[in-house]
Amino acid sequence: KSHAAGALAYLALGHSALLGQDFGGAVARLRAGRAIASPVPDYLEYYLALAHQKLRQHRDALQALDGFEQRRPQSSLLGSAVLARAESLIETGRAGEAADLLKARLGVLKRPQADLLLGAAQAATGNARATRPSQTRIAPVRRSFSGVKPSRTMIRSFDGTISVYCPS
Repeated sequence: KSHAAGALAYLALGHSALLGQDFGGAVARLRAGRAIASPVPDYLEYYLALAHQKLRQHRDALQALDGFEQRRPQSSLLGSAVLARAESLIETGRAGEAADLLKARLGVLKRPQADLLLGAAQAATGNARATRPSQTRIAPVRRSFSGVKPSRTMIRSFDGTISVYCPS
């Protein structure tokens, strides 16, 4: 029981550090919690990846999420972990892998986040037209639109909503 309590304490401290934007502290605490047998290893892994992303350490984030789907198929964080993994794949120049990952799971992922990341992945690979028009239309923003800078990507989802992907 003491091991579980220790892991939960590290999770609470790591999550608190994330909320307080102490991303380095979050990494240290979540890593320590991950080294202990825990009733919530999926939370430790996911939040560790998030902390790495905030530090722009996308390779480390990918390492934390490697095999997440296989190890934690029942996790309530599964969809969020897939989206985080896709973001880090894009940021490390592996946009094609990110697009494949997202396309394979598009039906079960949060919308419009999945649409935004898929659009960004396809734009990064130069394959912005690969998404069927009935799903998502992708257009680079050419002028300022409600404060959006031209380097951002605008996505119009199949339901007509407009979202903007802002790479970190």
